[in-house]
Amino acid sequence: WTRDNIAHMKQQLRALSLRLDWPRELATCDPSYYRWTQLLFLRLFRRGLAARSLSHVNWDPVDQTVLANEQVLADGTSWRSGAVVERREMRQWTLGITRYAEDLLEGLDRLQWPPQVAAMQRHWIGRSQGVRILFDTSLPSSSSCSSSSSSPSSSCSSSSSSSSPSSSSSSRSSAPP
Repeated sequence: WTRDNIAHMKQQLRALSLRLDWPRELATCDPSYYRWTQLLFLRLFRRGLAARSLSHVNWDPVDQTVLANEQVLADGTSWRSGAVVERREMRQWTLGITRYAEDLLEGLDRLQWPPQVAAMQRHWIGRSQGVRILFDTSLPSSSSCSSSSSSPSSSCSSSSSSSSPSSSSSSRSSAPP
């Protein structure tokens, strides 16, 4: 089926008299191509950068496929089929590229891509520096708890002295009592 569709598409392109560099053609269904993607995936997996997890996806019920956020139109329909996109939880392979976000973003700045393409890639790569919040508690001793969105750890501390709040008040929440 895939090879037949490729042959049909090539016939259509030739009929248009397009000058394409056919010797450079590649097909992602060809073992000489996908052996490299498999090798790359295995290297990522062995280094702990590929893992399976449950995640929410955009599901096109007509084409029976997952769509990227960019493939969902503003009205919530699929750019492929026009169907209303469903949110589903599915097991997916995820890649830990966030470890390399800074390098990817810096490399993106050196590419001469159309601005809208670079903006989509920048958004897709993302960058999270997180936020650290310090919560004052209403306990008799001077206690506080902190949490960071960029770290899985939270901590609480307590001191038995009733001294005034620390001089690092810039990190303390200024929420009303």
